[in-house]
Amino acid sequence: MPRPRRPRTDCTEENVRKVDDMVKANRRITIDCVVEELGIGPERAHKIINDILGYRKVLARWVPRHTNMEQRMAVSLRVCSSGIPMVFSNPGI
Repeated sequence: MPRPRRPRTDCTEENVRKVDDMVKANRRITIDCVVEELGIGPERAHKIINDILGYRKVLARWVPRHTNMEQRMAVSLRVCSSGIPMVFSNPGI
């Protein structure tokens, strides 16, 4: 016989929409920031981001899990290019 539990209210459509908006606004957002902002548990935040929305971390950014090679290369190029001006502006590095 299954044990009675508290109903899961963390994975509501509203929370999923909010998390999706947060990730799209800041691809470097952390699970801890989502937890703090929405007041949900870290397991629920991780489930929403990874399982429901299908994001995964690539080079410290959340990207959709189902990407093709061209999209992955574009992300890698964009991330690598973002560091080049920093190197040229600080020649002593």
